[in-house]
Amino acid sequence: MEAQSYFRKQIKHSRLLNTSGEKEQNQFYNKMMEKVNVLIKLIEAENFMDFE
Repeated sequence: MEAQSYFRKQIKHSRLLNTSGEKEQNQFYNKMMEKVNVLIKLIEAENFMDFE
C-alpha cells in the first residue's frame, strides 16, 4: 500500500519530460544519475565484501 501511495503521488505531480523546459530535464537526469551512481557504489561494495 505504501508503494502504491508513493507512485500515485509521483504520477499526480509529474510532467511529461518532452514538454518540460531544459532546466527541468537537467534536474531529472541529474537526479536519476545520482540514483544510478549510488546503486553502482552499493553493488561494488557488495562485490568487494564477497571477495574477503
